[in-house]
Amino acid sequence: MILDQYRQKAQLYKNDMLLVPLEDDFRYDKPDEWDNQFNNYQRLFDHINGRPELNAKLQFVTLKDFFNAVAQRSQLEPEDDFLPKDYPVLRGDFFTYSDRDDHYWSGYFSSRPFHKSLDRITEYHLRAGEIVVSLAMAYVRKLV
Repeated sequence: MILDQYRQKAQLYKNDMLLVPLEDDFRYDKPDEWDNQFNNYQRLFDHINGRPELNAKLQFVTLKDFFNAVAQRSQLEPEDDFLPKDYPVLRGDFFTYSDRDDHYWSGYFSSRPFHKSLDRITEYHLRAGEIVVSLAMAYVRKLV
């Protein structure tokens, strides 16, 4: 099933290589988890790589390794050993987010400076209001 998912995702790319990030920002915070994830994926890779009829090769790589391999496979000259010169690049302000489960907004923390500034100012005023209400409640309780 995972190989089928990888193949479907690969249809979106111009080359025959696919980068699949494993897990997310909330993983690998314990040594056991790191070992278990690595060992499980390595077993999966060994199984798939050991079956030539599946016509797939899976391996662990860094981003630099991946983009250099794409450049080499595309027969393009790597630019700064990272991106090929003639390879399309998507640029802009990305606001990726998730409103379920962990509720993290990954793009928000690397972009949208106006919204981050507005949030800081709003949080400052909200916190000041909370402090004033706490002090007022303490004063009222003291009088009663």
